[in-house]
Amino acid sequence: MRTRHFLAAASVIGLAAALAVLLLAGASHPGSNRGLTVVVPNRDLPAGTRLHAGLLSMKTLPVHADDLPAGVLKALEPAEDKILLVPVRRNELLLQDRLGTGDAGVIHPNAAAGRRLVALALRPERAGGWWLDAGDRVDVHLVPRNPSLGLAPILLEGLRVAAVLDSKGRPVTGRFSGEEVQQTGMPAGDPAVLSLEVRREEAAILTEALATHDPTVVVVNEPNRPSSDPDDPMSSTDATSHEGGA
Repeated sequence: MRTRHFLAAASVIGLAAALAVLLLAGASHPGSNRGLTVVVPNRDLPAGTRLHAGLLSMKTLPVHADDLPAGVLKALEPAEDKILLVPVRRNELLLQDRLGTGDAGVIHPNAAAGRRLVALALRPERAGGWWLDAGDRVDVHLVPRNPSLGLAPILLEGLRVAAVLDSKGRPVTGRFSGEEVQQTGMPAGDPAVLSLEVRREEAAILTEALATHDPTVVVVNEPNRPSSDPDDPMSSTDATSHEGGA
């Protein structure tokens, strides 16, 4: 299975990959401004870790300042007592926008007003065969469990996947097949947990509907488009419709 760490998903740069790019780029900037020192973790660290000097090291890279990503930390002090918003690997470049203060208990990435994370325990056949990863968009179809009650189906569209977790809560995000899942500690027949980023109103609809409806997640296989929601931290399609009611 090709695992990718949590929400990362999204753009934290590993030192191994960064070095190859930085060394090539550095060659285009000859001069005396070379050999910059940056902050890196000295071990793998999960999201939510509160940083201190014992977890961090300084590394010198033979690069020009223009070749470093924006927000790279170059001193220990700005990192100390901050909380990681994403998991990081040993020797990854630490970026300022990946750190938070932990105020009000916020340790998750892409935090925004009115946003919530909701978890669904699903089997592969109800989660697109787990052909999913953090950052994907999905539609959640809620089908009445007992048709005789006369309840209507409910549809929540364009929800963002925050993470895919195994049955023990470990991130296993990545597009994988059932056989590969068994190599990562998630038996193919066991349910896994899909963490979805939703609005507060959607969280209420979803949690109430689960008492009477069964969820199936359908992966949105369309290019992202600009969102009309100013609070959407992903700035991509986030249209939501509700059919019926819980």
